[in-house]
Amino acid sequence: MSEATDPAGTAHQYGDGQRRLHHPALLERFRRDGAAALAAPGVRRDLRYGDHPRCRFDLFPAPDAGADAPLLLFLHAGYWQGRAKEEFAFLGPALAARGWRAALANYPLCPETSLDGIVAAIRPLPAAVLAAAGGAPGGLVLAGHSAGAHLAVELATGPGAPAVSAVLAVSGVFDLRPLLGTPINRALGLDHDAAARRSLPHRVPAGMPPAAMLVGGAETPAFVAQNAAMAAAWRAAGNPAHRATVPGEDHFSVLDALADGRGPAGAALRWLRAAATGR
Repeated sequence: MSEATDPAGTAHQYGDGQRRLHHPALLERFRRDGAAALAAPGVRRDLRYGDHPRCRFDLFPAPDAGADAPLLLFLHAGYWQGRAKEEFAFLGPALAARGWRAALANYPLCPETSLDGIVAAIRPLPAAVLAAAGGAPGGLVLAGHSAGAHLAVELATGPGAPAVSAVLAVSGVFDLRPLLGTPINRALGLDHDAAARRSLPHRVPAGMPPAAMLVGGAETPAFVAQNAAMAAAWRAAGNPAHRATVPGEDHFSVLDALADGRGPAGAALRWLRAAATGR
């Protein structure tokens, strides 16, 4: 879609507008650091939570974090149609260094399956992670980046949700209706009803755990607005919410800030830890 047929720039806001010249080098570093993280002793690779070949997760040790360390389950980006947990495995040891246990998961992708199918496929994931980890006495935090942030909130708010201590949504897309007229929807195949059904801000229930919504200050206005709307909806339902913008960071460099624990990203992690552990 061109700007001429998309006068609001929606396709740009959710596509090319989020790209930066340094992303190829940054993502290559993520992959390189992730490969080293996955080769470290104690990592449990490709544990199953379903029958689909992509229903797998990796569990990272945190030997110095203590038995009561909170457990963070992370779902990756890729607009529900690409990428994989291995590309973000660098987060495992980075979180362990800050006293967290971590699991990173894959999920089936569009167009092989529908978005409804993805949501159904990941329902067993938290229980499988808890079982593999021997429980989470320090609390379970559901987390995700971009499309993964949407899926983390779907897990937290959906039927049969486990006992979740907190939610971390990084640079999420929560209202899917703006995607309908963009190239992103070619693989998703959403119509208006499906986009409305899978959109989240209008269906946040009361009684949800604390949630942190984190976004890079250098992301497009559409992404900043998505995260603001999700935090507002969380609060409007009577649930605790922490909203933070990380100045100067874009859609992928915001993960660097999270891994380094710096600035508002580090503050969000500390807020989540307090929410998960009660201290």
